[in-house]
Amino acid sequence: MIKSIFVSSKHLQGIENSGANHLVVNGSDLDNEGWEKLQGLDTRLIISVNAIEKGEEACILDPQIQKRLLDRLDKALQFQPEGILIDRLRFGGDCTDIRDEDISKAHQVCQFCQGKDRVDTLTEFGKQLSKYVNGRSKLGIFAVAFKDDEAPKLGQVLGVNYSKLGKVFDLFSPMLYHQMLQKPVTYISDYTKWISEKTGKPILPIIQIKNMPDDLEDNITEEEIAAAFNEAIKYPSEGICFFWWAHALEKNKTSIIGKLFCSH
Repeated sequence: MIKSIFVSSKHLQGIENSGANHLVVNGSDLDNEGWEKLQGLDTRLIISVNAIEKGEEACILDPQIQKRLLDRLDKALQFQPEGILIDRLRFGGDCTDIRDEDISKAHQVCQFCQGKDRVDTLTEFGKQLSKYVNGRSKLGIFAVAFKDDEAPKLGQVLGVNYSKLGKVFDLFSPMLYHQMLQKPVTYISDYTKWISEKTGKPILPIIQIKNMPDDLEDNITEEEIAAAFNEAIKYPSEGICFFWWAHALEKNKTSIIGKLFCSH
């Protein structure tokens, strides 16, 4: 079972005692020194890169944005990771809602995407990315957690069709932050099964360790974290990833992760 944590190479205090056998490394602040530290931990390593930055008003079809993503993939590939996970590979950098009425938060029509089918163009760009990586690393994406029947319009607006993307990418990590999604913890296993059936690929759910966004008071208890953990590891999940170690350090919850990992 994969026992993973999203980490920054700049904030690894106590990570060696976490029980993790796998780390998802933030690529934005990763350098050679940080990679050497990570390699010394003797864990499996994959790198996360952003297609679009948090809060950035940009179109995934903008040639400059696509070139920047290729540059970021090049940087990540230099470290020869086991895999690379792309975040915000969609039309709407920060859209994590699952309701059709929230599609106004997605990317609006611009000069780059006007008149184009978002699903087809994003799927095609995914194929280009896969061809570019060319087997040098497994390639996956962080997935917005919505189902077609829950939000029939949202997939087209975001350009996301998981059945089609499943033919392109090797791995999917659905962002199952259940409190942000206003869902019970059981939704974590339910959605993992759904997206596994849609994509036919390995699924690594990523769950929250504290309330998000950061301006919210943290009231997620150890019991709730354990319940979310147990839902995340249910078949057909490959395991679990906690988002993220900086939050665990901030809220003194590192021991919770350690206990859960060591018990499985």
